[in-house]
Amino acid sequence: MLHKRTLLFIIFISIAFSAVGQRNCATEELHKLGKTEDQILKEKQAFENWLIEKRASIIQQNALQETGEVTTYQIPVVVHVIHNGESYGEGFNIPDEQIHSQIEVLNRDYRRLNPDSINTPSYFKHLAADIGFEFVLAKRDPNGLPTNGITRTNGGRDLWYITDNTVLKSLNYWSSTDYFNIWIAPLGGYYGYAEYPTSDIIDGVNSEAVDNPLTDGVVIDPRAFGSVDFYPAGEYFNKFDLGRITTHEVGHFFGLRHIWGDGGCDKDDFVEDTPKTSQSYISFSNCPDPDTQLYSCNTEYTMFMNYMEYVNDACMNMFSLGQKERMVIVINNSPRRASLLESEALIEPPAVDAAITSITNPGFGLCDNNVTPSVAVINAGTTQITELEIELLVNGTLKVSHTFSLSLNAEEEAILDLPGFIQNEYGDLTFQASIVSTNGIQDDIPENNTFSKQVFYSEPTSVLNENFGSWPKNWAVRTEAPISNWNSSQAPNLIIDNTAAVLNYYEKTSSAADYLLSPTLDLTTYTNPYFIFDYSYGFREGYEDKLAVVASLDCGNTFTDTLFYKSGVELSSTELPVSFTPSGPVDWQTFVADLSDYQGQEIQIAFIGKSESGNNIYLDNIMLEETGYYDLGIKGMVNESGAYFNDVESIGVIIENKGTTVINSISIDYSEDDIKLGTIIESNLNLAPGKQQIIHVDNGFADGVHSLKFSSTEIDNNPDNNSLSVTSNFLSSVEPLPFRERFNDDLWLSSGKWTISSPNDDTSWVHNNSNIIYQSSISGNKGLHDWVVLPILDFSETNEASLEFNVAYSNNSFKNEVLRIWASTNKGGHYDYLLKTISGNSLVSNNNGNLEPESDTEWRTIFVNLNELIGEENVIIGFESVDGDGADIYLDDIELFVSDEQVFAKVEDNVAVYPNPVTDYNASVTFNLNEKQDVKIRLLDMTGKVISEHNFTDVLNQTLPLEIITNRNGIYILQTIGNNFTNSKRIMVSK
Repeated sequence: MLHKRTLLFIIFISIAFSAVGQRNCATEELHKLGKTEDQILKEKQAFENWLIEKRASIIQQNALQETGEVTTYQIPVVVHVIHNGESYGEGFNIPDEQIHSQIEVLNRDYRRLNPDSINTPSYFKHLAADIGFEFVLAKRDPNGLPTNGITRTNGGRDLWYITDNTVLKSLNYWSSTDYFNIWIAPLGGYYGYAEYPTSDIIDGVNSEAVDNPLTDGVVIDPRAFGSVDFYPAGEYFNKFDLGRITTHEVGHFFGLRHIWGDGGCDKDDFVEDTPKTSQSYISFSNCPDPDTQLYSCNTEYTMFMNYMEYVNDACMNMFSLGQKERMVIVINNSPRRASLLESEALIEPPAVDAAITSITNPGFGLCDNNVTPSVAVINAGTTQITELEIELLVNGTLKVSHTFSLSLNAEEEAILDLPGFIQNEYGDLTFQASIVSTNGIQDDIPENNTFSKQVFYSEPTSVLNENFGSWPKNWAVRTEAPISNWNSSQAPNLIIDNTAAVLNYYEKTSSAADYLLSPTLDLTTYTNPYFIFDYSYGFREGYEDKLAVVASLDCGNTFTDTLFYKSGVELSSTELPVSFTPSGPVDWQTFVADLSDYQGQEIQIAFIGKSESGNNIYLDNIMLEETGYYDLGIKGMVNESGAYFNDVESIGVIIENKGTTVINSISIDYSEDDIKLGTIIESNLNLAPGKQQIIHVDNGFADGVHSLKFSSTEIDNNPDNNSLSVTSNFLSSVEPLPFRERFNDDLWLSSGKWTISSPNDDTSWVHNNSNIIYQSSISGNKGLHDWVVLPILDFSETNEASLEFNVAYSNNSFKNEVLRIWASTNKGGHYDYLLKTISGNSLVSNNNGNLEPESDTEWRTIFVNLNELIGEENVIIGFESVDGDGADIYLDDIELFVSDEQVFAKVEDNVAVYPNPVTDYNASVTFNLNEKQDVKIRLLDMTGKVISEHNFTDVLNQTLPLEIITNRNGIYILQTIGNNFTNSKRIMVSK
């Protein structure tokens, strides 16, 4: 009688099979995830070009010529069984025997030793290939220890999808440089999938999305893994019980594609001797007739029995010589395929080998100078270890050496206590433990005899005021990765050349956490201590970088208390689509943590970052302060550009409580040219520590440019941030639509209607004869924002509107410039519409490396629909540039249209008329004039008689509707007359 658990498993299999029912490989679907068609085609073509190049090189070296002997390639395999908590041998936790049966199938199929090779049709036998691949379960694990090549992990789920690819594989992974990873897990909707190989070219194609070593390998459903021929007790999918699902997916892993090319007769698998077919044979419940021409593409026979087809396992029996050639090129040249041939995973474990796996004591921090070290060792060989000599160095100085007598059998572990010593040196210490001898001799694998660990022994301090002007020696950096992402960098704040600590996370994926450890903080002298720091982060949509601040009471060994945790948009101090550098005080935020619970104790604080490939996180001004610390910061203006309509009610100033106590009232003077204009007095603020607020200054300013200064009159513990100097432009002139500026002279600037502003530096947009330039390449002020603001515009008299401009930006190695277009419909109180963001590659107009455009082809036209502004008066549109220390941004031909069409009729001689002939009473006249002017439009017959006449004002670049009123078909003259032109065009009226 079947066990109940086994019966349930069989029922589940039948349900799953009825839902899937046919061979289904998800390799192509996985490869397409998150990519555009253009990216997919680019990757595929780049790989094929690489293969062609490698093939030509190999043929030249005669490496692919048949010699009668087949070259064999041994491939080390690790099989990761991902089950759902079943006991060994039950359900998804398939037994070793079933795994061995699959390895046997692979070795038969890839050496053409499969008994069913006799079923290969005679007309294909000469093409059937012995690939020469031999698959061997690993004999050593990544630590050099003996292994059977099989791991088992409870994944806690009974269904996995391709969207779970990274999570699934992270449960257990061995380096794909040394091991061919196969994951066995229950899959939803398909039987298996593989990662394609990649090339060794460096051309931007092999991005991390394409080439991730942490996911490289094959995934197979346990019910499709193994063979009923060799392990009949297994639970298999019906008709897919001979192990050919794995044979198929391993083919993908070594560069083969489906032989029908995943398309019709116009698609290819890039192998010459596999005849094209119009589709797969997935719908066949039994094997097709050997002589079938169904789905053939003008070929006599189809190779449905190829392992890369979609047929039942029993129908498959061959690879072709062309497929062999492709796989041999891949295994000899592709990254993480060629390296498998040099892996030590298939070397038998050594006889005498001891390894130090960790330094178990001390931990990551020392609380005092009395050290009692201990190390963990393992017998990684096959011979019993009876004696170990171990020495310990600290910062390169020998501290202790000791010989242990023990009885340690193969694969056994032990913790060994070394003699204690006194450590008087503070700071970041490197502890290094080494095995000097094993059983009185040097063991067979000396590479695993040494283990190093960073230990922080911090001298307690009661004073903390860290601004990272230089990297602090009494702080420590830790990471779980080979290299920490913590660094220091210029990060504008109150001054442009301010430096800060930074986590360089822009487009940098890492599963490791990065730690920045403070010195030990002695709080015994504090009554009510506070921990204060500034942070800055440029959020990128869809990326959730993380920052945590945690406290330790055991010298940094464990961090049990969380003071701060934010990620993604919650952590954001601004948004930026490229590598982020703060622009100034407005991009920083202050956090204040109450440490009163730790009063009288010693604590250590760690800043922990976790990258999700998003953007850089900055850290600065870390302080330890007592209650009563007062710090009011004046950060910046709400409208950073400084352009306002002159009857705006007020202008907004951003303030922040950077101290430790609630601020209830403030007094801020504002002045111009050292002449006091007034005082802002705010009471009942209830502004908590770390919080920001906007205060408003009533508008009593005359038209024109004002250099204003805002200064706090409060007694402040940090006066450096108590004042703010800005330039504001109050404008009264309003321009009707349409509008154009070609920058052919400097009249636009001298008109006083435009605003150019640089909130934090003296470098900004400059006029250059026929365009304007943002000189990012020479400013050296990365992160800073600069503005060019158009005259105030009136959108109240149009039903449609759009903006068009030309931009030139050279391809460069940084591509960090950003151009944003904003609109304010509240007279400059703030910008309430982000109309367009262009950055990096989307900004590039040429790839020739020229900083300055040399021809019209090196410009691109940007179009922005402005219909959301329709009906608004006094609209302010500003172009904001963000400095990335890359290339200059050139702007020209800014035009606003009273139309939302991006493409206008071709305009010759200033005027175009369409349609022509006119088939009803309506026509359109498009103008493209050099200047705004009044225009008269007349319809004349061929005798010169005026049929109709229309007058239009302020015509520039728009399309005007025109009603053709005439009772007779025929040829007419459409005459347009402006201030400085007359134009006549023949039109045909055919109603």
